[in-house]
Amino acid sequence: MDGFAHRANVVTFDSICKSCFRTIASRRLEPELEQDEKHHVCSRSDLERIQDVIERPLSVVPFGRVGEFRDNTKIRFKVEPRL
Repeated sequence: MDGFAHRANVVTFDSICKSCFRTIASRRLEPELEQDEKHHVCSRSDLERIQDVIERPLSVVPFGRVGEFRDNTKIRFKVEPRL
């Protein structure tokens, strides 16, 4: 998976790597993200972390508890082990 996703905030834009899921830059103008994206290299530890999560047998069920993330995004989820 290659490329970057852009998220619009109130006064900035974020660039998120689609491979390692790191927010690699936050700029006031969206075109300014391109330079940061050209220089981004995923760290091996990030890619290993993602692989571990992908291989872990979990399922996510909506509308459980509310999780709060570093960027103040809130999502309802419930994690249950697969049998």
